[in-house]
Amino acid sequence: MAKDRKKGRKGQVDEVEAHVDAEPLDTAVRLATHPKARRQIRATKAWAGLIVFLLVQYLALSDGMSFVDAGVRALLTGIAAYLIAWAVAVIVWRQIVVAEVELLRRELLDAAERAAAEQAEQAPAEDHPSATPEPSFS
Repeated sequence: MAKDRKKGRKGQVDEVEAHVDAEPLDTAVRLATHPKARRQIRATKAWAGLIVFLLVQYLALSDGMSFVDAGVRALLTGIAAYLIAWAVAVIVWRQIVVAEVELLRRELLDAAERAAAEQAEQAPAEDHPSATPEPSFS
């Protein structure tokens, strides 16, 4: 809340509080607020980590490695795959969201142009200032 001080008639200071109900408009595009992106990134990370973990565990055990060593190796590679999949998914979804925003911007511009064209067609020719001839004083 912002407080302003105003001087009254006799030099007294009155406090006036300005209440603003509206929050500032946040126009930033975030993947954390995009419902499809959040869901897809989570699923990609989970499946990549799980698949790589199981694959490395199977390959390590089939090569004769001890269960503990194979488990540690599979766990570390699963974590690495999880992080790599997260980074790749974020990069891909950033591009998708940018493309969605650009598509929406173009659609809004086209709709505004169509509305302006329809409004110009509906306006009578005599009401339009450029349609009236200018008087000549010669």
